[in-house]
Amino acid sequence: MTNKQLENKLIELWGDKVKPFNVPPTSRLIDNIDFANLNTDNLITILDILLKSSSSDKSGFSVDKDNYDILNFVRAKLVETYYQSRRVNPIRRCYDILFSFSPENEGLFALASMYLIAELEHILKKESKYLTIDGTIVRTIPKTLGKKLFSNNYKIGTRINQIGDIIKIYCYRNNSKFASYLKSYDTKTKAFIKVRLKDVYSIINGKKIKAKYIHTPIISRINTSRNQTMHGENSYLIGEIFFYLTLHSIYYLLNENMYKQY
Repeated sequence: MTNKQLENKLIELWGDKVKPFNVPPTSRLIDNIDFANLNTDNLITILDILLKSSSSDKSGFSVDKDNYDILNFVRAKLVETYYQSRRVNPIRRCYDILFSFSPENEGLFALASMYLIAELEHILKKESKYLTIDGTIVRTIPKTLGKKLFSNNYKIGTRINQIGDIIKIYCYRNNSKFASYLKSYDTKTKAFIKVRLKDVYSIINGKKIKAKYIHTPIISRINTSRNQTMHGENSYLIGEIFFYLTLHSIYYLLNENMYKQY
């Protein structure tokens, strides 16, 4: 399916290529689109739409069956490709936890989220031009980049533990597909939410009030959830498993050979 054909299908189901609120049950993607016939770009497009449409300003995630369905399909693709990879087993388990459908496993959602944050940090360091795998700076940080970081005293040999800075360093003058995705995320998410909230109102004291949305930048969101959980300030990250699994799924599809070396 071409991206244009997919876009037309989504408009047919949703009335727009951005998923609106309160879509009818008959618009469920898996009932109207054969996922097996989708190419990698199609899958990324759907994941991206659902990620941007589901994110909230309070680092929450508003999901429905479409989110489960597409992540389940990507899980199957990942397992099929790397069924013997020990490196993939923890990622597989994160997907398995999400699809367990057992109330007893809700506590594991938070643990899976924390693992996925750590895996994201590992990937960004591993693929960085300026950092080693443990976050040590090995190249001089350009002044333009340095002004955007938490500290402007980072020097060669300094070890960075701020994931927000690790993301900025990874994205700086990086034209890889995932870096480009991260750099465009905030601008495009705001556009998605603007369309999604176009006809959404709340009734407050008898008055019709148009819904508002305050976007949480992706670096702030990841930085906050990573620091608060790893430092014990907040360990209740149940809803974040959708956010980080979707983000990981997009990264995997953009780099389908990512685990070949393991």
